[in-house]
This record gives sequence, C-alpha cells and structure tokens, in this order.
Amino acid sequence: MSCEVYLAGARALGIVDKIITAPLWRLLESSISISEMGAHYQKLQVSLQKWQQDASSLLEREDVFDEQLAPVNTDQRYRALFEEHTESFNIITKLILEILSSHFLILLERQVADQLPGGAFSVKEASTNVPKTNVLSERDFAQLDLQLRIKPSARIVTHEELTMWRNNKTVSWLDKMQPEEKEKLLAEARKSAWGLILDKHKERKNFVC
Repeated sequence: MSCEVYLAGARALGIVDKIITAPLWRLLESSISISEMGAHYQKLQVSLQKWQQDASSLLEREDVFDEQLAPVNTDQRYRALFEEHTESFNIITKLILEILSSHFLILLERQVADQLPGGAFSVKEASTNVPKTNVLSERDFAQLDLQLRIKPSARIVTHEELTMWRNNKTVSWLDKMQPEEKEKLLAEARKSAWGLILDKHKERKNFVC
C-alpha cells in the first residue's frame, strides 16, 4: 500500500467506476431502448478516444453520460478519488487512465459494434425492443437450474410454463380482473389446454418424421 504506482492504479480504477462503468450500468437498467443506447455508446467512444491521448479532463471529473439519465454517485468515495494529490501521483494516475481508456475503447468497439454508427442496430427501428443486457436470460437459466433440482421428474413444458408464469406476472394480471371474467378465462384455458397440447404434439411428430 506504500507503493505510489499501486495506489494510483486503484485510484484510476475507482475513477473509471464512478465516471464510466457505474453510470453506464444505470443506463442499461433504465427504460431506454437498445436503439437509443447507440447515442450513449457513441458519446463514450468519443470520450475514450480523447482520453487515450490525454486523460487530464477525466482526472478533472469530466462526465460522459447525461446526468438526468445516468447520475454520477458523488459520495465519500467519489470525493476521495478527486482530492488534491501530489503532482507525481496525478501524473501516474493520468497515465494509467490513458492505458485503461485505450483498452476500454477496443472492448467497446468490439462488443457493441452493432450499436455504434453504421452498426446493425444503429438505424433499425425493429431493434427498439431488443434487450440491452442478458440479465433476464441469465435469471431464467438460474431459475431453470433450481427447478430442475427441485422437480427433476417434471417435463420441460412444465418448466417453460413456470418460467412464463413468473416473467409475465400472470398472478398480478389475474388478480386485477373481476371474479366473473377471471373464472371465464380460467375455464376457457382448462378447456382448450388439451387441444393445444395435441396440436403441438402433432406438429413435433410431423417435423421429426
């Protein structure tokens, strides 16, 4: 901990977290669509291109994203990262930030090429509802893994139904209905269930054949 280079590296990583990665994750968790993310990725790309040459402005608390959409958490850690330090410590931190920026730029242009100008999602309106992260699918697989352990004999269709039931918030949807309407829908579902199952079975059988 007495090594100035190690401390500067830790400080640089903290600045990256406060200014770049944490606000970016808040954007990804917000309600904006993946097509709208392209503009934010482009802003980050421009900033990284500048910082890999000279990270002085990043060391002086330059923000990347819109404060309204992705606010920076200016807590005690944030204030500690930007406290007054010796000139040599600031120079080392600046150099490390420039190295990090160059590597982050490579990763950004590789991982979100479709959202940057000229990419597949930069001009298509059809991409509006595309998920921005794989959090939901990872959560589904985690739930599936748990269900397979708890109900090893259950059919795949049962696991699929449980996943859809949870994700679609079916219970909340049914609870908002009038009792008569709810009972009618449930009766229709029970009545048509076997017909749907048989139709799907025939489709799969014909496909295999």
